[in-house]
Amino acid sequence: MFSFQDFQRELLADNERYERVYNRASWLGPRSRLHDLVERLKPPQQPNMAQVRQAVDLIPADAWAKYTRTKAYLARQFALAGFELPPGQPAVLRCEVDYRGGGVIAGYGPRPADRVNITGIFARPDTRFGWSIEVRYQLAPGINPQEYVPLRVHKNELAYRLGSPTPPMAIVAARAWGCPWAPDGPIFYNVKRGANSICIHDNPGGDKNEAPVITNHPGSYPIRFCAKFRMSLFKVKPGGNLQGNFETGEELPGSKVGFSFNLWRESNQVPPQGNFMIQS
Repeated sequence: MFSFQDFQRELLADNERYERVYNRASWLGPRSRLHDLVERLKPPQQPNMAQVRQAVDLIPADAWAKYTRTKAYLARQFALAGFELPPGQPAVLRCEVDYRGGGVIAGYGPRPADRVNITGIFARPDTRFGWSIEVRYQLAPGINPQEYVPLRVHKNELAYRLGSPTPPMAIVAARAWGCPWAPDGPIFYNVKRGANSICIHDNPGGDKNEAPVITNHPGSYPIRFCAKFRMSLFKVKPGGNLQGNFETGEELPGSKVGFSFNLWRESNQVPPQGNFMIQS
């Protein structure tokens, strides 16, 4: 929780002669370029993340040169993603997406990769099918992986024969892309954090609520499934439990990745097939 007293302590540790906080009565000379920010943070005001971000963005980058402790404190308390880095320093140095049974999909970049056939599709014990991927972030020094959590959104469409022919995959894909984005929850499980890295093992696939309808009725085949995902890293406010009890702050610049896949299965006697693509 933000405390003006703690903030003041960090501010004076950076610059003991800060004009308005150090000693209001003895202020001489021009005021600091952090003056408006400090005034905004003073009690009885209760600043929020958006207000603080707006204020810090108005301060020239060179003004933060001597206020490293102050800057780090604000970045933590208000979950300002990437604010702790020097100006111009990318927060995400590298991002890769790979899939089980395959390999790195060209390392995530601004250009979409060619669509590739999936060799790692699997069937779950409840007979749903999906695939296993891994998203790896290499973060800049100064970014603490313990302060970030991956969040995912999705859009998808599932089609199968239930009283009428199964639509072609192109129609299923078009319907999926036309759906609104839906929150898919933060990723709690299978997240490994290194000194400057975050690695997420993910297993997207069909909805388990629909699995019995399909798998218990062989006449439902063939099945067509198309899904599109986006994942980003978000700053977590201090005190948040990365396993679920937290409030998110800003999205880490450069951390957004997108990927999509088509899966199909002709019958319950044959393994599923599919292809995978990363998105810009």
